[in-house]
Amino acid sequence: MIDRDLICARTFVRQVEHHAELPSTNDFALQRLREQPNGPLPLLVLADRQTQGRGRGDHRWWSSDGALTFSLGLALDPRQLPPARRSLLALAAGIAVRDAVAHWIPSSAIRLKWPNDVYVDDRKVSGILIELPAHPPDVCVVGIGVNVSNSFHEAPAEVRRRAIAMAEAGHSPCERGDVLLQILKDFDQALQALMEQPETIRQRWQACCMLTGRWVCVQTQTQTTCGYCQGIDQQGRLLVDTQQDRLAFASGTVEWT
Repeated sequence: MIDRDLICARTFVRQVEHHAELPSTNDFALQRLREQPNGPLPLLVLADRQTQGRGRGDHRWWSSDGALTFSLGLALDPRQLPPARRSLLALAAGIAVRDAVAHWIPSSAIRLKWPNDVYVDDRKVSGILIELPAHPPDVCVVGIGVNVSNSFHEAPAEVRRRAIAMAEAGHSPCERGDVLLQILKDFDQALQALMEQPETIRQRWQACCMLTGRWVCVQTQTQTTCGYCQGIDQQGRLLVDTQQDRLAFASGTVEWT
């Protein structure tokens, strides 16, 4: 059960839109920000079912009943969070989701995959998509999908192989409303840390990186580069040691062995 009044009373959210179904909560939130540039923020757009959820690049987020899918529209004060530091937003969101999921699943099993995925025992439990529109300025949309109690019986084979739900991995019952409230609280704390002590975000993310020490292949728009992952740098870029050099990637799709 999702309680709008409870969300506004207990979290930093100031406006809630709850829909039975949306193609994409990120697209809807971006549209709202354009239509209501002076509306109260943070804005929460929540869908019981999302039919065309987007991931990074041309990836899609598959979801079914029981999944938690929502987007947050945020105002970014350039004095507190200058543009140069906004690349760390995905890391802060990942930490928040990890901290929230750890209320139901042992934290030792929860790891972070660069730049924006949360994994439990090497299977994906959550995906995050950050979008920074040119207009209106100094806002962003943070899209989060969490497999809470959904089934993967009707999912594509690749999703069945790689995904996991909290209900499958945890030892205690979890409700979407409870998970949502916990993520919002933890994300508020992570945002404060990003504005006041950004190095702590990088350090905490680095400590939970599931790729460090692994052989990875990073695919960008122009090429694929393989090497050993060495975590992230201060800008949140993925560090990869190849036979020739250490490279830093600001974006890309990562596969690992």
